Amino acid sequence: MMQHFRNLIISASAGTGKTYRLSLEYIALIVRYYEHEAFTLDGILALTFTRKASFEIRDRILKHLHSLIRHEDEQLLANLCSLLEREPAKLDPKEEGALISAYQEILCDKRKLQVMTIDSYISHIFRNIVRPLRSIDDYDIDLSAVNKRMPYLFQHLMQDDIRRKVDKLLQRKVYRSLDDYAGFFAHLINARWLYYVITYRCPKNILEIPRGDEFELFHKSMAMFFEYLKGLIKEGSAVADYLTNDFRQAMQDEFETIDDALLLLKEKSQDPHDAFEIMKVLVQEKNIFSGQRIRSSEHKAQLREYQDMAAHALADHLYFELFLPEQKEILELWGIILQEYDRLIYRYKNMTYDDISWFTFEALFSQEPPAFDLSIENTATEFYHFLSHRTRFMLIDEFQDTSLIQFNILRPIIEEITSGYGSKELGGVIVVGDEKQSIFGWRGGERDL
Repeated sequence: MMQHFRNLIISASAGTGKTYRLSLEYIALIVRYYEHEAFTLDGILALTFTRKASFEIRDRILKHLHSLIRHEDEQLLANLCSLLEREPAKLDPKEEGALISAYQEILCDKRKLQVMTIDSYISHIFRNIVRPLRSIDDYDIDLSAVNKRMPYLFQHLMQDDIRRKVDKLLQRKVYRSLDDYAGFFAHLINARWLYYVITYRCPKNILEIPRGDEFELFHKSMAMFFEYLKGLIKEGSAVADYLTNDFRQAMQDEFETIDDALLLLKEKSQDPHDAFEIMKVLVQEKNIFSGQRIRSSEHKAQLREYQDMAAHALADHLYFELFLPEQKEILELWGIILQEYDRLIYRYKNMTYDDISWFTFEALFSQEPPAFDLSIENTATEFYHFLSHRTRFMLIDEFQDTSLIQFNILRPIIEEITSGYGSKELGGVIVVGDEKQSIFGWRGGERDL
């Protein structure tokens, strides 16, 4: 009886033979299922993240098949039989015949060996399902598309109604020139999945958190700090001598008494940007008091406790004063940039692979309802049939490099393939990854997946 396939998650570090293992798993599928009437060679799909890796896997599979057919590598045979859970390390004549037939099939038609990058696979989905929905007649892959569109985006942002929003945001920044923010705007485009999560998946009132008494708590904590410090200052000594240079510089003025220090602190903290400088010192400095002047561990611990209380309270206050208003401004500008960026895509018909992944994800998940609504049974059946009518086994290399968008696109396909014998008789997934690294983190690769 045909054995049931067990889905596998293989954790393997760099240099441990991931390509060898994946190619061997491929051949094991041939041995197990080649004689099954529902099995086809192009029903095995191997995905990886670079063309170089796809060429290596393809080459390794062919070399393994050649060696096994010619009985040239006993260790390879032993490793294959280990995957097949059999002793002794020997294939029967029918299994050897399956390998010979598979090898000849591939030599006659290289398309039978389905090994491709994940970008190519998602492009396949986009080209056949999403592109017609979006009325995109033709398009080119251009890895520099984001940078090429930046001048047009800047021109769009200079429109009067939008420029006011841009000016308001940039007034608080280090750089005042729009050109200096090209990298920032490019990041907003590349991280558009995050915009989607914030605007569509998070609670609608996530930026409407009620305020507390953070500012008052900050001043109370600093008052307790200075009151405690007052009891440690020796007669004839100045208050400033008991404080670090960084804290005195953050205060931006001289003070002689504790009361003067508290008044100055109250004045400076009214301005959010001055308060931010004070908070940085409170957080970054282990102690804002002089360790040379205060030696007692007990006194240091108490002052440090007051300092930590003040730092947390001021950080909470600035969260409402600086972060939330800026967050709302960035989200508004973010939406404007993405809308114009998509308009430019339709105009110039050139896309990055990230653009293709996004449009595919958007069509399947992000709209309400999605352009291709998988919650509708007939639509879902059509989608799954198109993607899995041929693919019954999926092997994914370097799985830790999968981005959240890519994973969400693959997930319904993986679920369909692994749904069991009730759906289709054959099916399964093998993923290989290294949980210690994600070399495609710059493109949103998620090691924790």
